[in-house]
Amino acid sequence: MKTKIEHLSKGEFQIPNPEVVFPETRIIMRVGEGEIYTGSFSLQNQGEGTVLGLAYSSSFRMRCEDSGFDGSFVNIRYKYDGTGLIPGHVEHGKFTIVCNGGEFDIAFTAIIEKPFVMTSGGKVDGLDSFKKLAFRDPKEAEKLFRSRDFYTILKYEEPRILALYENLRKWELDMQAPRKQKSYFVLVISTPF
Repeated sequence: MKTKIEHLSKGEFQIPNPEVVFPETRIIMRVGEGEIYTGSFSLQNQGEGTVLGLAYSSSFRMRCEDSGFDGSFVNIRYKYDGTGLIPGHVEHGKFTIVCNGGEFDIAFTAIIEKPFVMTSGGKVDGLDSFKKLAFRDPKEAEKLFRSRDFYTILKYEEPRILALYENLRKWELDMQAPRKQKSYFVLVISTPF
């Protein structure tokens, strides 16, 4: 013990440096319009001891839940806030990890997507995918057409199409006979927008 104290008093420290490894070095996120994306990445020590450090982001939209960490296997959770961004927006940034094993960067890309509805026929995010669904499964397409989700799909279509949809919905609500409603739906599917 006395020798250990003498070494410490002379400034001779033998602290093993961790060998930090990242299973993932690039993160690509597909974020829905106005949504908050949650994810995580990890790092681990292949050597002795634990990894102590901090993680932070280059973007104000990206937040690390716990910026400080300690352990031999560390999972860093993050949230990306896509509020106010329009579809097509792409943001490139990086996480910086400063630890007792060195300083590292992990690049990330956040891509804001158009709103969509997942159906049995796949993702419906516009009129083209809706028409394909209508030919594959008319009942599901009709159900989607009558739901509020369909309006969010049409939000980025031409203004005349959105106005036509709103008028057709009003007309549909005024109709009483179920037979006429079905023929009306077929008319919408077959109309070239």
